[in-house]
Order: sequence, then C-alpha cells, then structure tokens
Amino acid sequence: MIFARIADWIETQEPWLSDAARRLVINGRIDEAEIGEIIALAKAHAGIDDPAGRVAQPLTRDMLPAVDAASKPITLLALRTLRGVNAIAADQSIPFSPIGVTVIYGNNGAGKSGYSRVLRKACRARATGGLILGDVFSDAAGENPSAEILVQREGAAGPETLAWQQGSPAPAELATVAVFDSQCARAFTDAEGEVAYTPRGLDVLAKLATLCGTLRARLELEINGIQASAASFADLLGEHAVGRSLAAFEKRFHLPAYRKELAALATLSEADVAEIKRLEEELAEANPSARAADLRGKKARIEGLATRWERCEAALSDDKALAAIGYGAAVVAAETAARLAAEAFAADGGLLPGTGSDPWLALLSAARHYSTTLAYPEHRFPHVDGSQCVLCQQNLTAAAAERMRRFETFIEQEAQKLAEAARIKASAAFSSIASVDPAALWADHALVNEIEQAKPGAGQVLQQAADRLSSRQAALTEAWVAKRFDAAAPAISLHSTELRDLSRAIEEEAARFDKLAAADGRKKSEQALADLKSRQALLGRLTQIMQIGEDLALKKKLQAAHRAADSTPVSRKMSALHAEALSADAEAAFVRECAALGVGHVPIRSTTRTERGKAKQQVKLATSGGERVGEVLSEGEQRALALATFMAEVSLMEGHGAIIFDDPMSSLDHAHREKVARRLVQEASSRQVIVFTHDLPFALHLADEASAQKVEASAMSVRRIRQRAGLVFPELPFAGIKVGERLERIKNMATEADRLLDAGEVDHSENLVRTGYGRLRETWERGVEEAILCETVVRFRPGVSTQRLRAVALSDEEYVALHEAMARCSHFAAHDTAADTDTTPPTADELRADIEAARVFFATRKKLNDDTDRRRRELLERSAAFKQA
Repeated sequence: MIFARIADWIETQEPWLSDAARRLVINGRIDEAEIGEIIALAKAHAGIDDPAGRVAQPLTRDMLPAVDAASKPITLLALRTLRGVNAIAADQSIPFSPIGVTVIYGNNGAGKSGYSRVLRKACRARATGGLILGDVFSDAAGENPSAEILVQREGAAGPETLAWQQGSPAPAELATVAVFDSQCARAFTDAEGEVAYTPRGLDVLAKLATLCGTLRARLELEINGIQASAASFADLLGEHAVGRSLAAFEKRFHLPAYRKELAALATLSEADVAEIKRLEEELAEANPSARAADLRGKKARIEGLATRWERCEAALSDDKALAAIGYGAAVVAAETAARLAAEAFAADGGLLPGTGSDPWLALLSAARHYSTTLAYPEHRFPHVDGSQCVLCQQNLTAAAAERMRRFETFIEQEAQKLAEAARIKASAAFSSIASVDPAALWADHALVNEIEQAKPGAGQVLQQAADRLSSRQAALTEAWVAKRFDAAAPAISLHSTELRDLSRAIEEEAARFDKLAAADGRKKSEQALADLKSRQALLGRLTQIMQIGEDLALKKKLQAAHRAADSTPVSRKMSALHAEALSADAEAAFVRECAALGVGHVPIRSTTRTERGKAKQQVKLATSGGERVGEVLSEGEQRALALATFMAEVSLMEGHGAIIFDDPMSSLDHAHREKVARRLVQEASSRQVIVFTHDLPFALHLADEASAQKVEASAMSVRRIRQRAGLVFPELPFAGIKVGERLERIKNMATEADRLLDAGEVDHSENLVRTGYGRLRETWERGVEEAILCETVVRFRPGVSTQRLRAVALSDEEYVALHEAMARCSHFAAHDTAADTDTTPPTADELRADIEAARVFFATRKKLNDDTDRRRRELLERSAAFKQA
C-alpha cells in the first residue's frame, strides 16, 4: 500500500522531514509551535545549533496505519478503562460485536466523541485531531489520557489487552484498523470548483510539500535579513599578511584553524608595536650607510662601558662581598684569639707591659727578618748559642737566650699563625674591592645620554645601579677599617649583560641599515612594515569582521536548509505514488462506491493535476459553466463522495481488518441515509464494522439493514447523567427500538414503581407510572407503523414501501381497540388529576394490564399480517397465472 512506499522513501530523507512526517501521521496536522520546532531541526541538520537541543524523532514503521498489507487483522472486543479522556467515567466500557456491525449512538454532549477520539488515535486515523483533553471542570483534568483496548488476534487462543496512552506510539497491532470521520477522506472544494481527493497516505506527502513551502518562505526571510558582506572590509585586502588571509575569508571562515589564524594576526605584542616604530624610523632614514657607521661607534663606546661595568660587578659581586666579610670576620676572630694568647704569655711574669701586642709582634718580626737575612743567615731564629742580641747587640746570657726561645715559641703558636693568615686574605679581598671606581661608570654623561636614547629609561637605571655599587664599596671599606662585619652588604643590581645586549641590538640595527642601503633590503623592510600595519588595522576591526563571518556562515547554513526544504522531491514522490494509487482498479472501485452510495448520478470524472508541486486526484464536476462544488452538490452529496473514496480504498486493501466510522452521515442528509446504511451493513458481512453516530434515524436504518441482510448487529447508546458523561447503556434510546422491546422496558418501569411504593415514595411511584403510560402511548404510535401499516411508511424514512401494503388490514374492532388504548394512555400521561375530583391515579398493576393488552394486540396483528400477506401473495400469483394463460 501507499504507506509502505512512503515508509521506504522517508527513511532516505533528512531527519527533520521524517520528524515532520511522524507528526502528520500521528496528529494529522502541524501547528504553529511545531513548525518552529521543525525549522529548528532543519537548521540543526544544516549545522545551526539549537539552543533547546531538540533531536529529530523520525517516522518509524510501527507508527504507520497498516504499513504491511498482509498483516493479520485483529478483532476489537471492547474499549475500556478510559482515564483522563474528556469527562468519561473510568468504569465505563464499550463492548464491540466481533462480527457484523456494532452501532454506538450518542447525542451531542453525551460523551460518544471521547470514545471515538481514542480509537482514532489508537488506530492511526488519517486525521487524529488535536490532543485529547481531560475533564476541564475536574481536579483530575491534568491526567494524561489513556485507555485499554481488548482485542482478539486471528488464530490466538484468547483475547489480550492493548494499552494506549496519549503521547506514546499507538499499539502496532491496531495498524490494520481503518478509521473514517469527517476529515479522513479529504474531500475539498477549491477555488476552481473541484473536489480534490488525496488517496490515503498521500495527504501526508501533500502536507509535507506545503510545510516545505512554509519552511522555505520563513528561511528566505531570515536569509534576506542578513545584510553582512565581505565587501565591508575590502580596504583590508592587499599584498600583505592580512590581505592574503582575508582573500580566502568566505571559503575558510568555517574552519576553526582559520579563525584562530585571524585572531593571531590581530594580536600584536609590545615587540610588534616597537617593530612598527623601528621600521618606520628605518625607512625614514635618508643615508642608511652613515647611520650604520654612527651606530657602530655608539656600540664601541657601550662595549667599553660594559667592560668597565663587568669589572665593577665582578669586584663587588655578592660572592666577593660575602667572601670579604667572611675574611674580615675571621681576622677579628683570629686577632681576638691571638690577643688572649698574648695576654696569657705576658702574664707569665718578668715581661714588659704590651709584650705580645701588635707593636711587639712587629718588632719581633723585624728582628727575625734581620737575624735570618743579615746577622745570622746560616741559623734559624733565634740564634742564641754564643750569639749577640740582634736588637741591643750584647752577648746573650743564658736567661736572655731562654727568653728569646720563649718569644719564638709564642710566635709560632696556632692563634698567631691563623691571625696572620686571616689578615693576609682579608687584606687582599678588601684591596680588590677598593681597586674599582663605580662612580666613574656614569661619569661619561654623553654616553649615558646615548644609552638613554637607544633604550629609554636605561640611563637612569644605570646611574642608580652605579650608586648602589658605590654604596656597597663604601660600606665594605668602612667595615674593614672598623673591623665590624655584622651588617649585610647593600644590594646591587647587575647590568653588564643588559649593556652587552644593547650592544648586540645596536649591531643588529646597524646591520639592518646596511641591508637597507641595498634595494632588496628596503623592499623587505617595506613588506614587513606593511604586514605589521595591516595586522594593526585588523586589530581594531576584528570583532566586526568575525561577526560578519558568523553572519555569512549562518547565511550559508540557512541557504543549505532552504535548499533542503525544496518540495520538489516530495512532489516527485507524490506524483509517482499518485499514479500507482490511481490505477484502473482504484478508479473502478471509486465509481462503484459512488453508485452504491447514491452519488453515481453526479457527472464526475477523475483526473490528475499538479498544483504547487502537489499531485492530486481531481474529482471534477462535468459542468458547462465551471460552477463551484458548493453551489451544485449538497453537503450530503459531498460527504457521500468522501465516503466513496474511503470505501474504494478499503475495498482494495488486502485482508479484512475492522473499520470504524465516526459520524459517517450528516444528520441533515436524509436522502443518503438508507444507501449509506445499506453499504456499511454490506461491508459488515465480511469484516467487523463499528459505527459511532449522533443521528438516531441513521442508527435505526443500520439496524433495519442488518435485519434485512441477515448480518449480526448490536446497538447501544452513550448518555450523560448530570456530571457523568460517557455512560454506556446496552440498548438504543426508547425512540430507537421496536414494539416488543418497548413493552419490556415499560414493564420494568411498572416493577420499579411497585418498589418505590413499597418504600413509601408514593409521588415518585405515581410519576413513574404516568411516565410509563406516556411511553406506552409512544409504543402504540410505533405499533401503527410496525404492526398495522407493516412499515409501509416509517418516520425518517424518505420512501414509501408500497409492496408492504399487501400485509395491511385493519378491522373495526381493532380500530376501536387502538383508539381506546391511545385515549387511555393519553389521559393518564398528559393530564394532571384535579384536587377536587375522585379520579384515582393509575397504578402499576393497571399499567401492567394495559401492557399485556398491547402485547396481545400486536401478537394478534402479527399473525393477521402474516395471514393477509400470504393470502394476497396467492391472489397475485393466481392473477398472474390467469393473465399468462
């Protein structure tokens, strides 16, 4: 069938289109909010982010009505446990006859539509309508609608229950059930006076094509609203870094790497800014060679200063300062130890004050030097054996000789040696510190100014650094003099490396001027400056350019979505399926159904046309003036044509799945009731047929036809009692049943009247009896049609069945009995008993007696009618035989 072809095709389409098809199959329409969602899905497929993060839900085969034509049909047994469905009570259930026709009658507002809405959605009717609402006047109005459907599978051992819930996929087992309502067959009257019928399934494609047109129109508005253009930054194009990059802007902007490239080009470091200034200055130089020579002279002077600075930094470095302080502290410690040793030596007695002190040590050291070098060079000091004192030059006595030995021993002790060694190291360290002149480092003010020009701020920094070097030198020198080394040396900063770097930079600049003196060198510098200046220009406009890129990228994606929303593929598929659907068999079935439903007389012909990419079958009126259908065909004829299209399609489907009709007839259409009822009952002879109707005469026609065609039929009614709707009663209303059933109901009323009387509810009992007499009067009226006139004339039936007259006979006695019964019923039903009369209200027993009288009368009439019909048949047969003879 068509839906199977659509399922195959939709699987090859973009997800958003399949999502739209799913909505159309489930709901039969797409509202404004859903259009917005589908546009968002189409954009997302084209690469435009959806802030809501929606994901397309494609159409799947289990959502399609009867996708598989060979599916085994199932029989519907009951619809029950409805929750959240309008105001229908959850304890109600509608049983369906498994064979023949089931008629469910309900007046407007009774709740019948709630049951049919559930079945339309559960069985995937072509148009399922909007969402089912709960009882909006109840606190439970927000409950999600749900229901249970009792079914019998073909070949299954027993029945099973299928669950349906709004918003969830309908049970796949119900896919073989076909549903017809006022929307399903899609008979439309267009401006040209044509009834356009879209075969079942193709209406989904037709709506998809329309949706595509809507999407394209809205996307086109968005596209036209984007005014961004690469021409906005055409002035940045050119033979430089930015120009070359922007030349590929529209082709490459979608690449993250390209956007990073633009951002990098628009990012200038301080060095880049300085380079722009430098290149501008270089290119402004009239004599590059002279400038290079001048720079190299400056470089030589800075190199000399760097050398002097390195010497100062080396002499006054942290390591040298710490070492000198350490040596000085060692001297202090050693001298302290030597002094203590000298004091102990002097305290030994017999020695002059100050023996062991520094002057004494100097004197002794001079004596030693004189003795070992001049007086007694062959002997160690002191030479005391027969020698003279090197100071007084008198012969040494034994005591003096011993004293000299003691002196030498004292000198050679460790404390004295350590003190002397410390003094030597400290003296050397502090002499090195004193050997440099930091103050002279910035004495050449001209050179300092040159450095300041080459590197702004450097001159002041160097002056401060030289001052710190001088401060360290002075502090260390003072510490040595004072022999106080407990304070840290003042901090210094090293700048010789910076001077060397500056020297190299000047050399590089000189080298650039050398290159600039050559033609190709200037060209390269000019290109480098152009690159940097273009990047500088890009920096100020990057945000604008990136926004243009985003807008153009969005426009390109919108254009892709616009192309994807082209309805041509949908129309092409629709045309192909349309040609398949409108085969000779389909056209013949349509003509056949038109004849069966009483619209075969309407001059119509089936053609195929395409309107805005939509292929449709056109059921045209063959009129000479091109009149509009609404001006020619009645509402009943239009509905009959719609029903004919549906029945034609169903007749061509394989299998015998159930059919549900929801108000197939307009209550204003009296002309087609019988033919429609006859056709539906005829269909019920081969499959289960369920009919919901609010037209009681139509329900009676269905019952009559079922009886005439000997098709199983069951009828029930749905009613509202106060606030409870959808209450199911196992029979039609009183006005819709025959005489025998009516008498049984009135008899039940008499029984109920007795119960009320026994309970003391006298007024209620009397009122019920009077109501019973009113119903009995209606029954006598129905009996005139059914038992006396043999249904020759029936209310709501347009024709007169003259053939039934052969069974009609009425004696005077019967007329009198009928008249008296009607009078008695009218008296008790229509008149109030006056307070001052002796009239006794009718009792339930009287009502039962009158019911029995009516039963006997109609039973007698039935026998008389049968006898009269047989006698007159024989009379007609003899008359016919006589004529032939």
